[in-house]
Amino acid sequence: VSETFDLVVSNPPYIESGVIPGLQNEVKNYDPILALDGGADGMEAYKIIFSQLRAILKPGGTALFEIGYDQSRKIERLAGEHGFNAISIHSDYAGNPRVAKISA
Repeated sequence: VSETFDLVVSNPPYIESGVIPGLQNEVKNYDPILALDGGADGMEAYKIIFSQLRAILKPGGTALFEIGYDQSRKIERLAGEHGFNAISIHSDYAGNPRVAKISA
């Protein structure tokens, strides 16, 4: 991508590969595996995205990512490793961490 953006929104695959066989049938049998499988630690897509995010996010821009309920610390750590300090985690209606907001 050669452009820069004020807002980046993504729902990358974030489920750990080993967890997929135990998912609900309506998820594992109908969602494409590429939409689910985030690699061994569930973070593979985020690693790729974060390595490129600084180049495509305008100063003052925001990135929003859906995350797994148990990934907030991993996301905060990864974002920090890529120079993002303005990170907030927002919960879904069930109270689970679900969205990471990163500001440039």
